[in-house]
Amino acid sequence: MLTAMNSSTRVVVLGAGRLGRRVAHAVEALAFCDNNSAIWSTSIDGLPVLAPSEAVCQFPEATFIVAIWHPSRAGSMADHLAQLRKLGVQHVSAFTALLPTHGDLLLPHFFWAVPEYYDAHHEKIARALSLFDRPGRNEFERQMRLRMGDHSGQVIDSGVQYFPADLFSLDRNEMFIDCGDYDGDTISEFRRASNDKFAHLVAFEPDSMNFAALRTAVNNDSRINFTAIRNWCSA
Repeated sequence: MLTAMNSSTRVVVLGAGRLGRRVAHAVEALAFCDNNSAIWSTSIDGLPVLAPSEAVCQFPEATFIVAIWHPSRAGSMADHLAQLRKLGVQHVSAFTALLPTHGDLLLPHFFWAVPEYYDAHHEKIARALSLFDRPGRNEFERQMRLRMGDHSGQVIDSGVQYFPADLFSLDRNEMFIDCGDYDGDTISEFRRASNDKFAHLVAFEPDSMNFAALRTAVNNDSRINFTAIRNWCSA
């Protein structure tokens, strides 16, 4: 668990994405470390981006905060925590430990909320739980533990997230609109599911760093329109 932090605590953030940048701003981090080698030796928001092993060498006494959360991606929170501990980090924690004190700067993000939210809605949560059968209650309780900061039961679904073939089929006349396209990952999934045969695709992504990655993923395909994204990002 995260030890008490004060203005003198030295912090390195694992994860240089949108959440990581929020965390770095909230705790005045020293640096980012990230598993994406393409951004090593760069800087983001004025902070250096290092390989995790290099960050541990440079800041061996720092508190490392894992600020990576995307349930559809490989690697659970437990995996990331274990990675840092294996590198020799003594003080490491998940970003969720910051929510009680820094929630005003870190939220909203996916389904996360400050602990007081669940305290205030405990009666509604109990009523919802009562509606499920035993397997449903087990899953509901696992979800609640996760929301309260217990990452030990986090599940990474390696299956198909979108476009399940047993629900519908895609054809060459398809038009797909993706609102919040991140770095083009859903575009890639759509192209695989449609065998790259579709009429048009429109994608929206407001985050400037993600937008740069999206531009690369589009690769000048004339069927993919992201002009609206560019205007939105510069607004």
